[in-house]
Amino acid sequence: MLLVIGPGPRPLRGCLLEQTAAHYPLLLINDAPPTWQRPYVIDHEVTDLSDPIGRPVVDNVYLGAEEGPVDSK
Repeated sequence: MLLVIGPGPRPLRGCLLEQTAAHYPLLLINDAPPTWQRPYVIDHEVTDLSDPIGRPVVDNVYLGAEEGPVDSK
């Protein structure tokens, strides 16, 4: 599984996300629920990406890891 943090706008990152998702299950960490990214990710977490230390992102990833593996389908 690959962790994608803040994928950016679709015109700039859509093709890259699509190609990566064809080879790996993706977990999205973003400041909003997935919209155009939804078909490419197996799960997501919404968190504050503006924190310069990234503590909320780290906490969310650890919480998800404690819940166990995410099933891709």
